[in-house]
Amino acid sequence: MAGERAYDLAREGEEVVLEPRQVQVFEARLLHTGPDAAEFEILCGKGTYVRSWVRDMALALGTLGHVSALRRTRLGAFTEKDATPLSDLTPFMHSPAAFAYLKPLSTALDGIPALAVTSSDTARLRSGNPILIRANLFARLKEGFADDGGLQGQTVFLKDEGGGPVALAEIADGELRPFRVFQL
Repeated sequence: MAGERAYDLAREGEEVVLEPRQVQVFEARLLHTGPDAAEFEILCGKGTYVRSWVRDMALALGTLGHVSALRRTRLGAFTEKDATPLSDLTPFMHSPAAFAYLKPLSTALDGIPALAVTSSDTARLRSGNPILIRANLFARLKEGFADDGGLQGQTVFLKDEGGGPVALAEIADGELRPFRVFQL
């Protein structure tokens, strides 16, 4: 499928075969049932395809099922309760007052291991240049990753010495290579 979404391929009439994969469903609550419907609330790990979960649950019960409505109520530190309707922001477009509604950038990056870099490294990274992973950086990087599957290809959130966002970088061949630089 080469990175194409399964539902796009299916809409084009192509047969889609998805390989099974492990997902984490931490909690599934049945909220409501009717003669031909059920409403669930699930707490799941990233990469869980809820439509597949519903299909598999129905098959396990000896029936068929599909999703008629899907609403994400939380993603990381962002919750539905904290959301601001776009209509509330419209009057403030292109105005500093809109920033009062925004969470800091680091909130969205909380799940990514973070590393503080020196001011000279910050300057290099903000110019889009990689930095070498020196011994002191390597030791701090190893602490940020739970598994020992190697650091190659991992993503790191880089901060300046004051904690301000610098870049998202990939670990590759002994370097931190920025792929998203923050110029705030």
